[in-house]
Amino acid sequence: MEVGTGVMASLLPKLDELLNEKYKLQTSIREDVEYLSREMKSMHAALRKVAEVPPDQLHKQDKLWAGEARQMSYNMEVLLDKLLMGAPNSDGSMGHMEKKCNWFKKGKLRHEIGDTIKHIKSHIREIDRQRDRHRDSDVTNCRGPFPCLRAMYTAVPQLVGIDGEKYQELMKLLSDGDNVPSKKLKIVSVVGFAGLGKTTLVKTVYDKIKSGFDCGAFVSASQNADVKKVLLDIILHLDMNGSQLNTLDEQRLITKLGELLENKRYLIVIDDIWNENLWGNIKHAFSNKNNLGSRIITTTRIVSVSKACCFSANDSVYQMEPLSNDDSKKLLYDRIFGSVSGCPHEYEQVSIDILKKCGGVPLVILTTAGMLASDHQVKPDEWHVLLSSIGHGLIQDPCWEEMLRVLSFSYYELPPHLKTCLLYLSIFPWALPIIRDRLVKKLVVEGIVTQETKLIGSPNKNEARLSREISREEVARQYLDELVNRNVIHPLKCNNHGEVISYHIHPMMHGLLKTIAIEENFAALVDLEHSSEEYSDRLTGSTFPQVSINCPDSENQIDLSIMPSRAGVRSLTIFGHANRTLFRYFEGIRLLDLEGCKSIERADVEYICSMYLLKWLCLAKTQITDLPPEIGNLQCLEGLDVGGTQISQLPPQIGKLLRLKTLDARKSRIQEIPDQVVRLTGLVHLLIGDNESCEGVKLPDGFGKMASLEQLGTIDLMKCSASSLEELAEIPHLKEIAVVGSDDPEDTRIKNAFFSFLNKSIKQRSLVVYTDFRVNTLQSSSPNKYLNYWKKHTMLRFLKVPICIAGQHLRMLHIRVCKLEEDDVKILQGLPRLQCLIVRLELLPTKMIHISCEGFAKLESFYVDCRMPRVIFEEGAMPKLDRLELKLYAGSASDEHMGINHLRNLQKVTLRYSKWYAANKGVRETTETVKTECMEHQNQISLCVAEEDKDGNCTMETEIFQENRVASSTKMTEIAEEEDTQEGGRTSEIEEVVE
Repeated sequence: MEVGTGVMASLLPKLDELLNEKYKLQTSIREDVEYLSREMKSMHAALRKVAEVPPDQLHKQDKLWAGEARQMSYNMEVLLDKLLMGAPNSDGSMGHMEKKCNWFKKGKLRHEIGDTIKHIKSHIREIDRQRDRHRDSDVTNCRGPFPCLRAMYTAVPQLVGIDGEKYQELMKLLSDGDNVPSKKLKIVSVVGFAGLGKTTLVKTVYDKIKSGFDCGAFVSASQNADVKKVLLDIILHLDMNGSQLNTLDEQRLITKLGELLENKRYLIVIDDIWNENLWGNIKHAFSNKNNLGSRIITTTRIVSVSKACCFSANDSVYQMEPLSNDDSKKLLYDRIFGSVSGCPHEYEQVSIDILKKCGGVPLVILTTAGMLASDHQVKPDEWHVLLSSIGHGLIQDPCWEEMLRVLSFSYYELPPHLKTCLLYLSIFPWALPIIRDRLVKKLVVEGIVTQETKLIGSPNKNEARLSREISREEVARQYLDELVNRNVIHPLKCNNHGEVISYHIHPMMHGLLKTIAIEENFAALVDLEHSSEEYSDRLTGSTFPQVSINCPDSENQIDLSIMPSRAGVRSLTIFGHANRTLFRYFEGIRLLDLEGCKSIERADVEYICSMYLLKWLCLAKTQITDLPPEIGNLQCLEGLDVGGTQISQLPPQIGKLLRLKTLDARKSRIQEIPDQVVRLTGLVHLLIGDNESCEGVKLPDGFGKMASLEQLGTIDLMKCSASSLEELAEIPHLKEIAVVGSDDPEDTRIKNAFFSFLNKSIKQRSLVVYTDFRVNTLQSSSPNKYLNYWKKHTMLRFLKVPICIAGQHLRMLHIRVCKLEEDDVKILQGLPRLQCLIVRLELLPTKMIHISCEGFAKLESFYVDCRMPRVIFEEGAMPKLDRLELKLYAGSASDEHMGINHLRNLQKVTLRYSKWYAANKGVRETTETVKTECMEHQNQISLCVAEEDKDGNCTMETEIFQENRVASSTKMTEIAEEEDTQEGGRTSEIEEVVE
């Protein structure tokens, strides 16, 4: 589903399915469906074209038509779902469509189908006629000058912080390096959310220091700027006599600009860059041989663009932050009352609440202050009216609308898939954190993320192209990471590994998204605590496919008169408290998310079990204690989530849900899977128990019938029969399994059955295994019997390196251990064919790990994942090693020399760390130490310093060291798996892997 095309993409296959001969539609209805299918395909293509046009350039009639077409797609989906999912029997049970053909060949519904399709045909034709009749031109309003140009002339005192801390920080970055003899060109890129005052800050600094340079230029790039225009603007600023420049192509303009800047100390500002490619072309005009102390400043909203601008170690990125609470007050009060102390007492609290919604963004604060200061007779009640209007699109003011227009560029410049992803976030109340795991799950089940695989290609034509499967959940995380990169959403909380746990959206951006979502009839948030009458009027009677309701207080009255129309609603999300009143009103929905809802009782769940069209039901983290037998009525259900509840057992009726693909009961009290689950042959994800706390469940016999299963966890080996474990090998597509078991050496029968399953499975495919096995578990098993057959990527975790792998003919070893000591290193050294070694340490070693000249005779690639590297390479160590990679986190750097110069065959060193640890002192010191040792190496060494996100996407800075000098420096953005195939090594050489 996309905001621009509705559910057209999923609707077309359903129309094709309805035309299947097995349904034996009457000839007239069949012809109408065929016509409708053709029209929908045409409309889908037209909607895509309309979605590409900026909203202020879109003809009004086209906009109305697009809205009608999308709405029609939602209504059609409801009808087709009822047909293709089947209809209820008199007893409420469901049957498959094949058994229902005779049911809809006659009767009321058959006539309703025909009438509805005819009505839609008529509606399509009428809308098309109206659009053609009223269209005067293809484009109406053209965009005016980019609003940020006005910021160049904003008086500095208006923006608190510009002439203070931010000014000093930027000046410090620009002056860094002025005291060294060789004053290289330095680039500083200022990045931040829209409206933070980037342009004003940079203009202030430019005006202050430009007299110290031979020449200077301040130009704006904006969204749609081309390279030639930016180059022309810079040249005209530098040489007012420039003539006939329009006849020059880009390359000649670059040459011309280079000539103008030669032997000059210059200061150039390129404001508001939106595209990395734009900078990639412009930068060729700026020679890094300029040693006169020249400076370039760029501004952008996009993090990756700012990093692309800084292509050498001499450059800096300056992250612009929102104003503090105190500075926000000062800016607001100075503008309205003349001073901070001038704010009357009765205005203090409401002004604080208004500033919370302004989020420290100067543009928003100044716009708000301008509205309130325009009438000196304004009363506190009117301030409260403004407070309740902010974020709901209800303020009618030219300055306010202009401010929203500035913010809206961050949305409208997104590609379609990211627009839909971002707009979906409008269903979350702005005051609540957006939990990443929940959001990822919702993006997938809503059909917003549908991509499952992608091709990862190497830029080197001599290297094999790799294709790896990427789950939809991984794709969703990549979408969110890109939205963070573009500064439209922001990480709120991260774990110790730098992984995002939750996000937040700036209140103004959230309000803008809500407005756009309503205008596009895409989604609506009903806030029963803060909703205004005017906002409710905009929702009443309107139809939205996604609806969310925020009911934080159980005392909030459920007023159905303010609800959107129930027609066409496909998903409902409730925050806070939920009750049957809402379920009855929205009974035709396909997706119901009640995660974390309070006041959910058994009777509520029983009623939900009568909502027979439900495809996905989430009751996670609610207070329910059991599932009623009526759950078996939901035979259309494809996903059921009861994780984190007090449910202790699943009812036998769960076996009736034959369309179920995902059953998630992690961290519930369920200890045993009912025998009826084995009937669910279409189940793909079965998630029960808790791998983190080593709590598993019992597998029922007959598990081998579940041929579609890909993910299973967590099972307790001690509760399972040997026969049930042996059946696991019969599941052809199993990719991931989590098990727990005891370390009792006497419990061998079950473990042998499990290892037998591993051997049979790993011969055929890649398998990820999470387990709490300790060293003695594997040591008690015959290594020749089991490990010799481990052909692909099998993951196990250990306290230490297991003795059972000693002497094995492994070409690649990927192992995670708690610690690595001298005896562990000896085991690894003794692997005679080892070419690639990946070691992940969960604990920081207390002393250095010494790699001697013994062993590792064929090792070519060594990867160490540890908080801080504690490795010393002695003379003659790893004689064939040509690639060394170190993954860093945080901690104190070691003072000892690593001995990288002892690696005689070394060609390349890579340092990786999460962007969340980039400022850590230990990371910075280690980076400098490694850089120094690379410079001292006898070989030409390529040093890559990669700052990466969780999914492996990274910005990589490469320096080539030869004869103790930097030969070249480049900046690139790449996928981690592309770089020498990263952790996987060369796939053709991978025969055995153990982690």
